[in-house]
Amino acid sequence: MSVVLTAWHVIDKFIAANRRGLADGTCHLAVVFETSDPAPGGHCLGGPLPVESVRHLVGTDLAVLRLFDLLSGSDLIIPARLAGIGFGPPPTQDYCYGFGYPKLSGGPIALEGDRAVVDFVRQLNVTGGRVWDVFPTGRDAESRLPRWCPYFDCDAPAPGGMSGGPVMTDKAGLCGLISTAYDPFDKGDRWASNISLLAPLLGCPVLCADEAGRTVEATIHELALDGHIEVRGSLPSRPGVPEVETHRFPVPRPLGR
Repeated sequence: MSVVLTAWHVIDKFIAANRRGLADGTCHLAVVFETSDPAPGGHCLGGPLPVESVRHLVGTDLAVLRLFDLLSGSDLIIPARLAGIGFGPPPTQDYCYGFGYPKLSGGPIALEGDRAVVDFVRQLNVTGGRVWDVFPTGRDAESRLPRWCPYFDCDAPAPGGMSGGPVMTDKAGLCGLISTAYDPFDKGDRWASNISLLAPLLGCPVLCADEAGRTVEATIHELALDGHIEVRGSLPSRPGVPEVETHRFPVPRPLGR
């Protein structure tokens, strides 16, 4: 199984509005993927990967998604490492970069033989700015985030639709997710984007395979200690145990049945 991290507010309303369909497999959450080799015409082949479960860290804007197993030979792009992960706050004035798909859209699902085909249109948006205030233990009065959720503010523009996208800085590595953004609010047209820090994830349990191939449960902190996660900076020694709200979904029913 693969694990994906996103912002909770990206999916919370969908889960609340589709509880029955998610419970019986008639609708499902999915993560879009694409293959590494473009098809004729320059388009990449891919599709939606169904989500098996969502773990929401209560009081934060963080959600951990677990995907169903893929068929072998899918040629899926899953890099082993993109960047070191920083679980601490970045230094102020550090330059940060954010990534997302504010204009992602999907067309109707069509059947071609035994395959479901979806035409996705997306354009990667890259943004940048400076870290200008850090709240490692909670929010100030102006933030829309839950009160105790650690985060930092930056002046990188984050248009609607970029929520859940990764944020990295020069010194702290991959250290947060885009949560909320305000329109420019001062005479200098400076944006105020709230970036959720990743420290609350350390105590979150995830399912993984041990050396014998058995499915076991381990915290992200334990995986980092064992070297399965490349950590940028220091790793907190005693992570707090978060309250986790888990939503599990059955295997989606085949399309057209």
